[in-house]
Amino acid sequence: MRFEKNPLKRLQHKLVERIAVWGNRYLYKPQILWIADQSWLDPYRPYMVDDPTLRRPQVRKLDRRFVLIEFARYVRGLRGSTAECGVARGVGSALICKALEGTFASTDRHYGFDAFSGLPAPAEVDRMATGGSAWSAGDLAHDGTLAKAAFDKFEQAELRIGWIPDTFAGLEDQVFRFVHIDVDLYQPTYDSIEFFYPRLVAGGVVLLDDHGLTTCPGARKAVLDYMQDKGECVLDLPTGQGLIIKRD
Repeated sequence: MRFEKNPLKRLQHKLVERIAVWGNRYLYKPQILWIADQSWLDPYRPYMVDDPTLRRPQVRKLDRRFVLIEFARYVRGLRGSTAECGVARGVGSALICKALEGTFASTDRHYGFDAFSGLPAPAEVDRMATGGSAWSAGDLAHDGTLAKAAFDKFEQAELRIGWIPDTFAGLEDQVFRFVHIDVDLYQPTYDSIEFFYPRLVAGGVVLLDDHGLTTCPGARKAVLDYMQDKGECVLDLPTGQGLIIKRD
């Protein structure tokens, strides 16, 4: 049997685990491979740049980053461009480009969309069950510096600055194999899924960053409203993300 070399650390681990179980919040066993052996993360570490204004490292979202990378890798054998709606600091787009490195055809691009001026004003549909909204107009604003630096590292990456869906103009004839939607609110989420789902190739993936978050009820409703007559299943992941894999 293998024991933690530091007895105090082992005790701390056990205590945290027990508290999580008591609170019905226990999610991941430490023996899970992607947690126990994080060598899979090595190629991606240079792109997980911390934002000093957040006072927390990008690896805080390690499970969600793992899901993003794995489903990007899932479409390596498909043709088509990729997209991220809601770029923020550019980490997600960098991970997508890295995961798909060497698979972009000459006509394929990775498109990122963000106004960098923060969220638009939330609508009534964006109110949480408690009655309030987690967001205000201007929240999540960035100057775009980190995102531009991330996009500059990949030849096929194109950053489109402006509001969704205006920045989709000119892409009507493109097809896509992977789309990551992370825009928090109903209307930009609806505009994004409405544009990209019909242009998704068979087997293509839409990963929904906000789908299972109590703070983003509008984002969830937007996807379910649009997909209700499409005959596809929108899956909830334990990370709070949502997933669509287009069958045909």
